[in-house]
Amino acid sequence: MCKAYSIQRGSCAGNRTSGFTFLELIIVMALLGIMFTMGAIKLGSSIPKYRLRTAARQLGSNIERMRLAAINRGALCGIRYHFDEQEPSRPETTGQGYSLLISGGDYSDLNSDSIVQGYQGIEFMVLDRVYFHKSYHGVELLSIEMRGTQRTFSSGEPDVYFAPTGNTGSHIAKLATGDGRRYTMIYNALTGAVDFHNTEQAGFDDFED
Repeated sequence: MCKAYSIQRGSCAGNRTSGFTFLELIIVMALLGIMFTMGAIKLGSSIPKYRLRTAARQLGSNIERMRLAAINRGALCGIRYHFDEQEPSRPETTGQGYSLLISGGDYSDLNSDSIVQGYQGIEFMVLDRVYFHKSYHGVELLSIEMRGTQRTFSSGEPDVYFAPTGNTGSHIAKLATGDGRRYTMIYNALTGAVDFHNTEQAGFDDFED
């Protein structure tokens, strides 16, 4: 007669339950920490670049908005750039930025009750004001260059006007961040085109005529 023997399956390796050991968990957590740190550093270095591009492209959109407003309203509209200091009521900003100016038609549909005097003796309603934030590597307004007068502004509050005919207001806005990045927006009123250059060297020769 053959005896049946029960074979006990078990050894030091076989007794280990599935899962990670404490040492393996520590190693995985350390690797994840390193990967997270590297990602945060890379993201932090990219934020000023995207903040600069976003500010320039928002400006370009607002220029197109004011040009269309002038055409639709049959009245002069514009943008007033601000190189001024920080406003006490907005400590999170540099005070730099620009205001959207509108004239003619009915002001009752607008949220602002601010009226400003234009350089041509025209009263404008401030439709909106856009501020540049002063956070780390925030956006700075370097200069505004007018194509018609060939004048360059780096202080004060220069105005750019858009006529109902849609063919005025050509200018260049140069922006920067505190870490030395530069970005240029070029608006050509003759074509209605807004172009962007990842440098501050762009000039009137870059207009798409």
